[in-house]
Amino acid sequence: TTEPLVVLELGFSYTELCSLTQEISEAKRIELPLEIIDKIASFFVVEPVNSSTVQVVRASSSSEQHGHPLSAVLDPSLSNWWISGPGSMLHGRGREFVEFQLSNKLCRLQQFSIQIPPLPMGPLSVRQLRLEKYQPPPRPQQSQPQQGDPWIPISPIWTVENKTGWQTYTLNPPVDVQVIRVVCLSNQISMIIEQMENSNQVEEDPMNFHFWCVGFYSVKFA
Repeated sequence: TTEPLVVLELGFSYTELCSLTQEISEAKRIELPLEIIDKIASFFVVEPVNSSTVQVVRASSSSEQHGHPLSAVLDPSLSNWWISGPGSMLHGRGREFVEFQLSNKLCRLQQFSIQIPPLPMGPLSVRQLRLEKYQPPPRPQQSQPQQGDPWIPISPIWTVENKTGWQTYTLNPPVDVQVIRVVCLSNQISMIIEQMENSNQVEEDPMNFHFWCVGFYSVKFA
């Protein structure tokens, strides 16, 4: 059988953790039964992310026009989708997110998958994105306020190809995390809008405002 996963920050395997616990108890001249050692080690165990525990928490914005609940982003059906609010991605670029709670405790995240409607049907589909996790900043001294963004990247910037079907990205190394954000940085038509900007055509076409948002069909975590 596969031994349990241990929180990555410890840097130990489960067997090594149990051995270390036993060594500490012996150094303190405390005889601990093996079942107690196993119980102590279990507090540092994490489980792989389970799709049944994943929940959508919130989004930076949502369009009221598409009429789908935010929870639809966990439904693999192609009849549901999420779109950010109108004007939320200026010229197809910005920082719109959907936030997820993967579990009620730390879990091991290794893969992220997404599916989009490709062009020409999906000009608003996300093109560039990354994952971020919540990491509370260290408690400041009384005389100093908290500084810095508590959301830190846990992935590189990934490019979502203009095609149908699931697209899967691997986190290497994997990450122990509880709450994450899928942060959308650009949409599929942003490159075309950029070309129009360079040729001074954007302001001449008011329809471009409708491309200033981003979305996708659904996501899943493993």
